[in-house]
Amino acid sequence: MKHLGWLLVPLALTCCRTRDVDLLAQIFQRIGEKIEANVRHSSTRASPFGLPGLTPEPIRRVRCRLQWDRFLDGVQVEIDSPAEGVVRLRGTVASNLHRQRLTDLARETIGVREVKDELVVSESQ
Repeated sequence: MKHLGWLLVPLALTCCRTRDVDLLAQIFQRIGEKIEANVRHSSTRASPFGLPGLTPEPIRRVRCRLQWDRFLDGVQVEIDSPAEGVVRLRGTVASNLHRQRLTDLARETIGVREVKDELVVSESQ
């Protein structure tokens, strides 16, 4: 991620305004954070031997989809799989819109046959 900063140097020296360069720096920073988080999740990929403690492929796919969805930015939920093809979502979300988006994305993910929705909508919103 340190190398992304070098991409800004040519942009800064060309016709970009300072504000544009700052905006691009924020974009690259956000992309870097998402890539690093995704790499951490992929290091626990499922093994073809089904070793315990490793993340099954559908869970990894759901995490990745939720992480990259802009509407769900900052939403934290627990994702596990009580059975093959079944994904369980747990946690507290700010609105029914977040809840619906989470369950829709999980349902539409390859390898997921069923979604168990154990999400709670926060009363403070």
